[in-house]
Amino acid sequence: MVNLYYDEYRKCAKKHLDAIKSIYNAILPYVPNIKNIKIWLELYYLSGYILEGLAIYAFYKINGWPEDRYVNEDDENFTNATGVSFKKGNGNPIHLEGHKFKKLQEVLCNEPQMTGVPFFGDGNIDDYKVDYLINNWSTGVRYFLYYNVTSPNLGRIKLNSTLIHNLINTCEEIYNKITEPNRL
Repeated sequence: MVNLYYDEYRKCAKKHLDAIKSIYNAILPYVPNIKNIKIWLELYYLSGYILEGLAIYAFYKINGWPEDRYVNEDDENFTNATGVSFKKGNGNPIHLEGHKFKKLQEVLCNEPQMTGVPFFGDGNIDDYKVDYLINNWSTGVRYFLYYNVTSPNLGRIKLNSTLIHNLINTCEEIYNKITEPNRL
């Protein structure tokens, strides 16, 4: 396991956001000719890591975790106070191993610092399809790529350039709101 400070999750989120924006912008001239859903799945997959990084960063910052302490260190007092632990086991109600950012969303949405933040707070996601994608993201998206699935089960949602563009913009809005000076 890699040891990370909570601010490194923010930096990872930014790195993934910059990557999906760059990839999207690089392929934009070719969008009318892109018939293969794999590129849209890859960008959708990466979007979940943006949100996960932001969730972990926001949670630990809001709850006063020391900046110079790795988030995967055990702290029984912190876990008892927040109900969250980075590690599985010990009856932790919410653990972060295994990409559980949606569990953190349930905790973060009650924090006053998250007011106006889409998904993690009371801010709205205007595009219901983007909202659906975010709420149904899982690491299982990678299996759509691995098994060459051409039509993943995303309900009635069809991935395309417009939807991915809106997803990227939503991730960027969430990033910008969470990282606003003096928010957390």
